[in-house]
Order: sequence, then structure tokens, then C-alpha cells
Amino acid sequence: MQRIQACVTGSGYFPLDMLRYDSCFPASESDAYLIERTFNKYGYWTINIAKMVSKPSKDWRNDWCIPRWASFNVHLAPSCFSSPSFEDIAERKAKLEKTGGKTWVVSPSEVVKPNPSDPSWSK
Repeated sequence: MQRIQACVTGSGYFPLDMLRYDSCFPASESDAYLIERTFNKYGYWTINIAKMVSKPSKDWRNDWCIPRWASFNVHLAPSCFSSPSFEDIAERKAKLEKTGGKTWVVSPSEVVKPNPSDPSWSK
């Protein structure tokens, strides 16, 4: 089995039932948190999802139920973002604490970063 990812963009509530329908899951803890946030705050969002497939299709669109996602007014694209590792976040937090900061914030640009090493990113 191989893990594949896609990037879902929309606004309002995340279509939670699509995780079951498309047999997928949030790609990271950060993405799970962002899904939960869509139920408390309206606005635009971009969330990575992942699924396990026996053999990925040559065309990434064949691995996902794109028309069904579109019925929820969301756009599905090849995965073009990656989330920071726990080590990255812990390192940033430690640096901030050394400077006397009592709280720390991970900006959206740190939560989702372009991942040019992903082969589907350039498509």
C-alpha cells in the first residue's frame, strides 16, 4: 500500500463525510486541527488529506472522487503543501521560550509550506 495526498480548498464547514466516502483521512495533526477549526470559524481553508492505495494511478484525479468533492463546493488538487514536523514546532517553541516569550504562534505560512519535492507539485 502507498500513501497518496491531495489538497482540498474551500470555505465554510469542511465536508467531514467525504473522509469516509473517499476512504481518506487528514494528512497530519495540523490538518485534523484545521478541519476542526472550520466548524468554529467561517472562512477559506486549505487542508491536506491522504489515503492508502494499492497502486497510485498515473493521473492523480483517478484516485479521488473529485465530482463528489465538488458537490460540496470544494476544490481538490494534487498535494502541494506539507506540514511541519513535531521537531520543527518544538524547536521554534524552545527558541521563543529562550527569548522570554510566554506564548507562541505558528503562522499559516508555517503550518502549510510549498513542498517542491513532491512530484505532483509541479503539475
